[in-house]
Amino acid sequence: MKEEILTVLNMKNILDKYGIKIKKYMCNCPFHKDNSPSMRVYDKSFYCFSCNRTGDLIEFVKQYFNLNFQEAMEKINYDFNLGLKTKNRISKKRLKEIQKEQELKKKKETERKQYINSKLIEACDRCILYNRIINNFKKEITIDNWEEKVQAIAFLQEKLELIDIYIENLLTN
Repeated sequence: MKEEILTVLNMKNILDKYGIKIKKYMCNCPFHKDNSPSMRVYDKSFYCFSCNRTGDLIEFVKQYFNLNFQEAMEKINYDFNLGLKTKNRISKKRLKEIQKEQELKKKKETERKQYINSKLIEACDRCILYNRIINNFKKEITIDNWEEKVQAIAFLQEKLELIDIYIENLLTN
């Protein structure tokens, strides 16, 4: 059964089926939080340069869905409608449960990304506002109120630095 699967399918088929986008033979690794593509996709295998996960396309399905080897082959057979004879160690009910778990996982990840994006937009709006205020203060500086202007600029620059830290924390978590 393994040979038939490896003959018929490639990693691109597997990743497309499970919603993982590939760009120039690279993709974000689904096995760890990945902000930039670190997993190299080969014809029949994969390798992640960050977490060092590797294997063929069956091993990918095995790890991605937390299955044993036989279950992974049966899932591939079922998902791609290959019609291969199996030992039926995994029921269709279990296959559907695995699919639902994966959909829930994707939904949570999408919600997390939307939350981070909204916070980044909010932080950028604040940053733009602070930059405008700083620029206005700099234009209006006169000798009469120099100390007040310097203090205001320092205060606003400190706020900008806090926003930068906030954005950095959002991106790393």
